[in-house]
Amino acid sequence: MPFVLDCHDLDAVGDDPVFVEGAFQLAQDLVIAPADVPAPLAVRRAGADRTEVTLVAPDDATVLARLAADALECWRIALPGGLVARYLAPGTARTLGVRGTGPQAWACLRVLTEALPRLSRVLVSGEEAEEFAAVAARRTGLDIAAAADVELGADVLVTTTPGAITARPDALVLSTRATEPATHRTPVRWDEAVREPLTGEPVPRGNGRIILLGGDDSRWRAALDGWALRRAWELNLGRACEAG
Repeated sequence: MPFVLDCHDLDAVGDDPVFVEGAFQLAQDLVIAPADVPAPLAVRRAGADRTEVTLVAPDDATVLARLAADALECWRIALPGGLVARYLAPGTARTLGVRGTGPQAWACLRVLTEALPRLSRVLVSGEEAEEFAAVAARRTGLDIAAAADVELGADVLVTTTPGAITARPDALVLSTRATEPATHRTPVRWDEAVREPLTGEPVPRGNGRIILLGGDDSRWRAALDGWALRRAWELNLGRACEAG
């Protein structure tokens, strides 16, 4: 019998360090040798829309699960940011800046603090930033505070909102928007940025780039669909539903 994973279930999956680390490895493998990466769980999408993703078995189209599409998309966009940070964040990075306070901002905060455990402070700006920071601090146990301007204080900055970006020259800057934000930095796709250190090419840090985490990558989406579904099963999340 198929089962349903709502946004709360997928948040629980995203809170799981095994899921996050497994996703980092999947993303890295796809950058190095995409043709050689087996699916963690063979699934394909059927009838996906903005509210629900239906995953089916590729051989007989049996419905396996229905997942909250928006929540899954937040994690799909955020997770490569952690892999980028592992390779490109300044070695002395201690402060994370987050522009935005929605579900996408939460996914990015969770992923980046998992990727860089040396981060000791998180600054957040946006609507209801104080409430967001208080809830995030309780959930993570980290020092998280609202700030009017997070950019100049951040060693790693992620923006989930439109608008001009000002950051320190040596900061790693990430954007969840698929198009280039208003900045003088050169936009680079996350997979291109990660490919450089993985292939042995020297990568200057603080080189005036902004790493784009958005965009449509069918290989990464399919891999994450399968991994999220498998990990949810292992964590006993979700509820059974009718196949029809």
